Amino acid sequence: MALASKGSRRITVDGVAYRWVVAPNDGYMALVVERADDPGQRLEAHFDYHDVREPGEAGACRIVGQLRSISPGVTRAVILAALGRGWQASRRGLPPFRVDGESLAPIDPPAPDRC
Repeated sequence: MALASKGSRRITVDGVAYRWVVAPNDGYMALVVERADDPGQRLEAHFDYHDVREPGEAGACRIVGQLRSISPGVTRAVILAALGRGWQASRRGLPPFRVDGESLAPIDPPAPDRC
């Protein structure tokens, strides 16, 4: 089943158009990518949340931001790396090709929690 046009974004890498979407999940974010015009094998890259926390009321911590951003630049890097590792974006009937997004698009070390 192809990614819906509504809610997904389009990116062109090396002359090939892809659709991508970020799906939040408990504990991680999943970047899902497939060819835009003729979807084949789906690409899934998982990223950890990198919450920014600060002290809240009664000694509790509260999340005030997120260091992780899955931008078009991150998506392009993941697509290129996956293609180099054997992702067959035009081949149908294959299980999703999974990669560790954290290792492909690391972020700067977060500031220490203040909680």
